[in-house]
Amino acid sequence: MTVECGRAGRGAGSVLRALAGSLLAGLALIAGGCGNTTFTYGTPVMIVSTSAPGPFTGYLVGIVSITFTRTDGTIVQPVIPTGTGEEIVDFASLTSISELMGAPAALTGTYTSATVTLDYSAAQIFLNLNGKAVAATVVDDSGNAVTTVAYTVKFDPAHPLVLTQYKSTLLDVNFDLSASSVVGITSATTARVDVKPIMTISTVPQETKPIRSRGVFVTADPGAGTYIVNAQPFFDFTSQPFGAVDVQTSPQTTFNVNGVSYLGSAGLAALQQLNVNTLVSADGTLGSLDGVTPVFNATQVYAGSSLADQAEDRVRGIVSARTGNTITVQGVTVVDRLGVADYQPDITMTVGSGTAVSIDGEPTADVNSQSISVGQQIDAAGTLTPAAGTAGVYTSLDATSGSVRLGPTTLWGTLNPGATAGTASVDILTLGNFQPSGFNFAGTGSSASLNANPAAYIVNTGSADESATPAGTPLMLTGVVSPFGAAPPDFDASSVTTGANTDQVLVIDWVDSGATAPFLSIGPTGIVVTIDNAHVGLSHFVQTGPVNFDLKAHGINPRIVPDTTRTGQFAVGNPTAGLSEFNSFAGFVEGVDHLLNGVNAMQQLVAIGHYDSATDTFSAYRIDLAQQ
Repeated sequence: MTVECGRAGRGAGSVLRALAGSLLAGLALIAGGCGNTTFTYGTPVMIVSTSAPGPFTGYLVGIVSITFTRTDGTIVQPVIPTGTGEEIVDFASLTSISELMGAPAALTGTYTSATVTLDYSAAQIFLNLNGKAVAATVVDDSGNAVTTVAYTVKFDPAHPLVLTQYKSTLLDVNFDLSASSVVGITSATTARVDVKPIMTISTVPQETKPIRSRGVFVTADPGAGTYIVNAQPFFDFTSQPFGAVDVQTSPQTTFNVNGVSYLGSAGLAALQQLNVNTLVSADGTLGSLDGVTPVFNATQVYAGSSLADQAEDRVRGIVSARTGNTITVQGVTVVDRLGVADYQPDITMTVGSGTAVSIDGEPTADVNSQSISVGQQIDAAGTLTPAAGTAGVYTSLDATSGSVRLGPTTLWGTLNPGATAGTASVDILTLGNFQPSGFNFAGTGSSASLNANPAAYIVNTGSADESATPAGTPLMLTGVVSPFGAAPPDFDASSVTTGANTDQVLVIDWVDSGATAPFLSIGPTGIVVTIDNAHVGLSHFVQTGPVNFDLKAHGINPRIVPDTTRTGQFAVGNPTAGLSEFNSFAGFVEGVDHLLNGVNAMQQLVAIGHYDSATDTFSAYRIDLAQQ
């Protein structure tokens, strides 16, 4: 039988508001969501992320359902019950932050597998081509249009999903953008993506990225420093929530509530005044899972019109040009006031003295509309043209009476010579995932001669000193762009990381029906890939941010070994035959060895970890091996 449970109706918000504690909130949600208190329940806490960015600027598809199968054959569907629609997710946005999909109630017991159904019928997949977002034609590996894809993920036999009464259990839901897609660039403005989605679910989580927890407001307790939401993830405006989350704040937690910035208890007091079911989002980390309601530790909180409401439309993207108060935003996610999410290459935005501007995580920053400059990641609210709900591409957003949040912007560049303590010059590789050719830096400087130069982009590195770092080293910098007309410096970095200290990605694909013998050797201590296999396709590189090191051009047969310092998540299979998840490298190798019988072929390998060029060894904590 299939049991749908875990989502409380809209009325649950007012019921939960009257409850004193998060435990009672969770119990009430269970009773309301499943409607039968004779069962016993646990809480699967589902964290959705992506493992490798790939070339995508937007990747919007629908999650139709995720079900779990118990050892006695019982199937539970704790999120997205049948007939309630689907969750639209932009997987390209989940490369640097994860999303808490929900914390629903589900029957206790031991579960051995999960079934995932994804909907590609209205997919919006965009690629970064020459600094611009270009829509791709989406097909399956036979060239046909893709609709829904359903497949089963088998949990590691040593680590099944065990749901215990009144306790939360963390699940790592990972969508591998690279392993799920074969990209074909047909021209400078056209592309095709062959999709065979690989979404894995692990019961042994490997969660190191910040997490976003989004939901509808239930109640706040400023004295305890907490508030409760019912989870409503991604772009969701209208569906029933996915379970209660108890959010813990601190005196250092920053708030942006209805366009006003606060710090600590003042923000929680403002939150307390919100209407029930107001959307609230928090960035932070998971806390205790010892109770039925998971605890989330928030560092930043956004609520009301600062996040989403039905009085304004929203645009998220990166500023590519500015002339006066007219701003061009590219790589645009549009979420209209009706809650419909779309992706488009660009949009024009107007701002003025009435635009409320803030910097995420900096409640005391002195900013205004002049602070919005080229290269800055933004989240803006205003009025769309054409009006929300109109078919077609939106041409503009009027934010003159709206708001703009300046979010953390990721800059990749190679270090130029001459770095000193607190300052550096970099040759830009990408700003917000786009090459510098996609930006017009006119007007960014205090004079025309001081406009930002992407080949010599001046960065305030703060306390970071890169003077001892060799020139040419790839750097990942996170921060905000200097105000328009105020450069140099061009960029204020809050963090600086050398490329070798970021997660690197090994990608190899096999074409012409795949490879039946892709490895020189395979064993419990490592796998050696045959780089000169006749079926190796266009992908044969180690990726460090936007920089690719071509293994085939250097004649390197990479050795893949497990990263013994981190929890392993290794999967093999495809949507037709199903995927098998392993948490031990030895178990994974045994599963792969079983498949490689001289008939089954492999199509793509994606590993996440770190590459040692001195030994040609890649230490991986995650591997997705796609079978043809």
